[in-house]
Amino acid sequence: MKPEDIQHGSYAGWNQCRKNPEGACGPCRKASAEYMAQWRKDRPRAYSRERGRSSARSRAAWRLARMQPTLFRALVQEELQKAEAS
Repeated sequence: MKPEDIQHGSYAGWNQCRKNPEGACGPCRKASAEYMAQWRKDRPRAYSRERGRSSARSRAAWRLARMQPTLFRALVQEELQKAEAS
């Protein structure tokens, strides 16, 4: 894709432009930020519920890490090894 083919200043343009080695241009970053702000505004309940669930999982993981530090470290090491193998 050539730079002149990108629809700069639009969300679609951001999806194309961000793949460039130097990253997305200013107009494309602005368009993406505006799109996401509107998306969050249009879907506040789903977005806040998703954030709440993610925060709850994160808090639970940290509580588990404090309650069972040895087991938690072993699980983390196991997941890191799986990630390195793939």
